[in-house]
Amino acid sequence: MELTHYLRLILRHWLSFAVGVIVTVAVGAALILSRPDIFESKGTYVVRPTSVDSSDVVRAFDTLIRGVEINATYVAIARSDIIRDRAKASLASGPDVDTRGLDVDASVVTGTNIISISVRGEDPEAAAIYAEQIGQETVRYVNDLRDVFQLEQLDPPTAPRSPVGPNRRLDLAITIILGLGVGTALAIGIEALSPRTSPFPQLNVIDTKTGLYNDAYFKLRVEEESARAGVFGEPLSFGMIRVARGDPWESDQPLSDSEELRGVSSALGIAGVVAYVGDGTLAVIMPEVDLRRARELAAGWADSASLRLNRNGTKHFDVGSGACEYRNKRFTGDRQVQQVIDRIVDGDREARPGATTAVTA
Repeated sequence: MELTHYLRLILRHWLSFAVGVIVTVAVGAALILSRPDIFESKGTYVVRPTSVDSSDVVRAFDTLIRGVEINATYVAIARSDIIRDRAKASLASGPDVDTRGLDVDASVVTGTNIISISVRGEDPEAAAIYAEQIGQETVRYVNDLRDVFQLEQLDPPTAPRSPVGPNRRLDLAITIILGLGVGTALAIGIEALSPRTSPFPQLNVIDTKTGLYNDAYFKLRVEEESARAGVFGEPLSFGMIRVARGDPWESDQPLSDSEELRGVSSALGIAGVVAYVGDGTLAVIMPEVDLRRARELAAGWADSASLRLNRNGTKHFDVGSGACEYRNKRFTGDRQVQQVIDRIVDGDREARPGATTAVTA
């Protein structure tokens, strides 16, 4: 199916499409807009050697530059539960700060000996106070280790003025795209379940007699391929054979035996969309094939079918072939083939192959 098919389907079921889009966007927008703003307060800290001796400082800095594990260790300390517990305990005796819902994170500024400690939450003031306390407790813990290195505050945390999330514009854009997808899926679902327009009537596209596609599926494909050929200007032909006693196209005694019909269809070896459209007639859709070539192919199929049916020199059935081409929004070719297509597309299952006059070429 090409894009134009989906566009026609959406226009046909525009109400279902609109409901899917509106409901999805409305629910998504309600969830997005109800999410609170998130603020982030961040402070930075420098890792430096503790020693004041010049030779020790050089070696310490060399060790610090070569060993990334040192900075990573201090980052892990800042993220630890013990630091959070100490910060909360310190705040308990100070300003009234609700630390619930505040997330702590720490990282190393790439290419430096600087550690960034940040706190995110809905309250910018609480985030700044908690970030300051986390930083102080981290500095105190590291310096109490009396290691070769210590932490010093570089930039203190401040109360942020604008939120860092959520990105509501991006979320709304994603929701709209999702809504279009839901609306399209809903329109396709309604189309598939509709008895009138379903490409799979009664969930069955196979003819039980022959194992080929049935006439309902053939009708759908005729409409689709005709529309595609009209858009792209490509040739589209339909080939048919009819098996009957006497004149193949005029006889009222078509081949009806299931085994014989299945044998004929298997003997042809045709690839693509091959359908049994009733009344002893097999039809084939041939995209990008012109009328002359379609007639040659159909005649070859008829010869193969005749050899299979009329074995041992006894003639039981006659096999007729024909083809018609759809170009420039009109059919040309054998009238019998066009009559069968008209019968299927118009839904006149009682029409006989020789009942009307069609354009011939």
